[in-house]
Amino acid sequence: MDPPDRHRGHHLRQEAHDVGAIVRSLHAGEIDEAEVSWRDLRRELREELLGSDSYVPVFLLTLTIVVLIPFDEGNTLMQVVTTVLAAGTLLLTLRRSHLTEKALHGLSIVGLVAGTLGVAAQLGAASDNTNHLIVAIASALFAVLLAIAIPAILRRVLIARRVTMNLLAGALGAYLLLGLLFATAFRLVYALDANGSSPFFVQNARPASSDFEYFSFITITTVGYGDLTPGNDAARAGAVAEAVCGQVFLVTIVARVVSRLGTERVPIRRRERPDDGDGLDGRDDATDPVDPGT
Repeated sequence: MDPPDRHRGHHLRQEAHDVGAIVRSLHAGEIDEAEVSWRDLRRELREELLGSDSYVPVFLLTLTIVVLIPFDEGNTLMQVVTTVLAAGTLLLTLRRSHLTEKALHGLSIVGLVAGTLGVAAQLGAASDNTNHLIVAIASALFAVLLAIAIPAILRRVLIARRVTMNLLAGALGAYLLLGLLFATAFRLVYALDANGSSPFFVQNARPASSDFEYFSFITITTVGYGDLTPGNDAARAGAVAEAVCGQVFLVTIVARVVSRLGTERVPIRRRERPDDGDGLDGRDDATDPVDPGT
């Protein structure tokens, strides 16, 4: 081989070596980038599931309460545990709903009093010495906490710019809390009229707390087995209201979050229009979902 050919061959081999080095470097860079992306994804998921603003623990705790309550009939310890867990879950919900410190402080006191009275009511029922006044006060305080917690969650769900799994967990948690709110309201109505002429349920003159929770979720899901039916006008009115609220909640709030999952809302710029004398000189700010990938 002539010297020029040998030189050309050496040059080609060197270029091939350089290209191979570049490919290996790019490949290594892609791996490093993938590792960084994976770490970022894990961090985002951890923040999404366990962060200080996450509603996933709220949803899981609420679901646990809903599952445990039917098993606490006749079990004083289980009743006390579910009562304390319910108070703690409500306070956790309120803390993650970005309320002011002053409001959180006041609601924490309400939650502490509600939990204490709830435990006292459970202990009294265990000794066949039920104090309906204590039951009524505890139910009223729990109802207040629930009535504040649900709108607080929905406020975050509806105004959040990015629709994520965290918001979906919040919406589902609010739905479960809505069922517990009606169960608490039913129990309050029963406690206020425990000695009335017409029982709350036709089939059970002395219902337990688990009966109200069971009846509430059977009603909100419109299943209606018929083993517990309303026995007076207040019970029937509450059942109608819960059935309507439950279905409206599913087809509006939950459906909205599910349909926009993974999208972001961006503000639409105000389009100025000449004032036509009706006081409306422009379009209100609004938000539309857009796919982040577009």
